[in-house]
Parts: sequence; structure tokens; C-alpha cells
Amino acid sequence: MSFKLHDPYERRRQSALQKTLRQTVIGFVCVLILILAYHLGQNMASAEGQNAQREAIELRAHNADLEKQVVTLKADNLTQQNKLSELQQQYQADIGDDNLRGLNRLLRERMASGVTTERLQQIIAAASNVRNCSAPDTKRFIVATPLSKTPANNKVSFDSGMVTITGDGASAINDKGGKEAWYDPQKPVHVAIAVRGGETVNKDDVLPIHYSVIEGATEYRFTIATSARSYAEVTADQCAYP
Repeated sequence: MSFKLHDPYERRRQSALQKTLRQTVIGFVCVLILILAYHLGQNMASAEGQNAQREAIELRAHNADLEKQVVTLKADNLTQQNKLSELQQQYQADIGDDNLRGLNRLLRERMASGVTTERLQQIIAAASNVRNCSAPDTKRFIVATPLSKTPANNKVSFDSGMVTITGDGASAINDKGGKEAWYDPQKPVHVAIAVRGGETVNKDDVLPIHYSVIEGATEYRFTIATSARSYAEVTADQCAYP
């Protein structure tokens, strides 16, 4: 029988050697992992940096396009403002004035009623502020009321009956609330202006009433105003037309 002797110091030495070897391997692995992580982090940072750089380039290009669009829009807006200003100036020069607008409206109405542009041009060309008018002629008539029936002198005529004017109104009210035979000049009066061979024009308004009639080369202008009790006064003149 043989016996094998074991040296306890040898066992401790081998155990320490194995422990040192394990620590060395673990340390090497940790260093390797750190190196790999470092390189991986660098690669990721480089990739992110490249992406960020590309995004920055794309943003700068997009901003440049937006700036170009803004410049174009500003230029277009300025062009439109200039055109609008020119149109406004042209409008003011043509029909911007109230008088011109009224004249333009009147011309359209006359043309719509059948008056030719040639006739309108002739009238405008012949128009003048200097009027060839006769001396005013003033007459008066009784304004009929429901109580006065139809008085004999309830109308007036001018130019040998060319124009005849009549009128009727509401009865005046006395202090007791009763109706009188004469008309109330504070209320509207119905005035009929009849042209011989033409139509009769009816006007309902509080006196005075102004009206003009054009017959051929003559313009008749009338002003119907209040006069003495029961009466209305008509002032007429005749002017060459146009």
C-alpha cells in the first residue's frame, strides 16, 4: 500500500493562481466590452451626427425655398396692390365722383327706356349752363278737398293748355276737431300734371313740389307751393331744351 502526500501550500497556490486567472479573464472581457461599447457609441454618435447634419441641410434647403416663396408672394402682393391702386384711380377719374355716378345711372336709365346713344350724345354736346328761358309765370288754383267738391277754379294751364295742373288734399281740422272745406298744407297734397297728348304725372308730397316736363325742344319747370287759404300757387317757366 502506498500513500500520496498533499502539500497544503501547493493547493493554496493553485487556488490563488486560478482565482487570478479568472479575474484576469473577467477583466479582459470587461475591457473588451468597454472597447466594443466605446466603438459602438462612436459609431452611433457618428450616425446620429450625420443624420443631424442631413436634417440641418434639408431644413436649410426648405427654409431657402420658403424664403423664395415669401419673396414671390410679396412681389405678387405688391403687383396686385399696384393694380388695385391703378383701378381705384381710374375709377375715381371715370365715375368715382357722386355727380358722375348719378349721371352714369341716368344715362343707363335713358338708354334702357329706348333713347339712343346718338341722341344722348347730341343732348350732352348741346348742353350749357346758360339757359334760354322765358319770364316766370305764376298762377294759383284751389286745392280740392272732400268737403269742397270740385270748385270751378281747381286747375291752371300753361302755354295755351300744353300743361294743366290740378290738385286735391286732406281737409284741415279746426279746433273742435271738425273738418273744414279748405286743405291742410301740412299734409301731403296730390298734384296731377297733365301734358296735352301725353301722360299725366301724379305727385303726392307736402308742398312745395318741383317737377319738370320736356316736350320737344321745350322744358317746362314747375314749382307748386302753398298760397292763401284753399289755394296752391304754381310758378312755371319755359326753357329751350337742351
